[in-house]
Amino acid sequence: MNETGDMVHKSNEAVSEVRYPTISLLILSYNGRHITPMILDSILKLDYPKKKTIIIDNASTDGSATFFALKYPWAKIVTMEKNIAYAAFNYAVKVCKGEYCFILNNDIEFDPRCLKEIMLEFSLHPDAVAVGPALYDFVSRKQLYTQKYLSRSFYNGSNYGMAFTARDDELAKIEIYTGVPILKTSFARALPYVFDPDYFLYVEDVDLAYRLRLIGHTIYRARKAIIYHKPSSTAKEIFSNARLTFLIERNTYQTYFKNLAWFNVLIFSPYFFGLRLLNLMRHVVRGNFSCAKSMIGAWWWNVTHISRLVSKRRAIQRMRKVSDSVIFKEMMNEKKVISYIFGRRKH
Repeated sequence: MNETGDMVHKSNEAVSEVRYPTISLLILSYNGRHITPMILDSILKLDYPKKKTIIIDNASTDGSATFFALKYPWAKIVTMEKNIAYAAFNYAVKVCKGEYCFILNNDIEFDPRCLKEIMLEFSLHPDAVAVGPALYDFVSRKQLYTQKYLSRSFYNGSNYGMAFTARDDELAKIEIYTGVPILKTSFARALPYVFDPDYFLYVEDVDLAYRLRLIGHTIYRARKAIIYHKPSSTAKEIFSNARLTFLIERNTYQTYFKNLAWFNVLIFSPYFFGLRLLNLMRHVVRGNFSCAKSMIGAWWWNVTHISRLVSKRRAIQRMRKVSDSVIFKEMMNEKKVISYIFGRRKH
């Protein structure tokens, strides 16, 4: 057998040795009657023997919860009393029955082998508590990126839209942060929260990823576990750019303040605030005053909630097992993030 044949044979052997524990698919939906069916229909095509589906309905007003109950009776529906966005996952992990819980948006479609490939990745890393899939564009069916990056300014970016090869894909073993991780349920339940209840939307994945590393874990990337994504399908229908700017800036401030050691909070503050001042000036020069106002509002929110931030920071820092310098080596890339934000950003 040639070298390629040997590799395929070994890969097949590895897949056959993977056990298939129950996975709870936790799908967040808000007024998603016309969006959520795309993921529910694709679940029926998944080549995986043990899975349970839970739709977390965030107090929808479009009748979608009733619609899903009738059309997809095999899916359990958990209805929230009000829309709390991603914080709803904190409740969902408490009621799911699977050994693993997959944190999912509703604007995605599974490749049939996705769950098997994720379990294969867990089998390769027995101590892993989190794995991220490979995200592809829903329309073009092309991969969105192979790597994400974080800056010490806590702006973030990726190689979205850039040329990357199959070799780049193969070398991308670690997921810096991902909005759709699959977690060991026992680990998720042991956390004070999966997603910070104060965030609502955006940056919650960066915050989770940093906290995972802070307590000694990481997110492995299952490059063959493919998910097709329609980015921000719900958020773009509900929120203006100004509101999204407010959420992103407010939550980034919280992530920076809660997770970094005090020394690094202080030493990187000129860089952190300097880039935001530059971004604020850019909005003003372009006449985008609503977004400029949102940035100032985000700063003020954090000032007025400082006691809450300090309390959460203390709880997180008590859990710390890994220094920021170690985390920086794995997550940070200043040049690529700045290029992404101020140059070639497309997504």
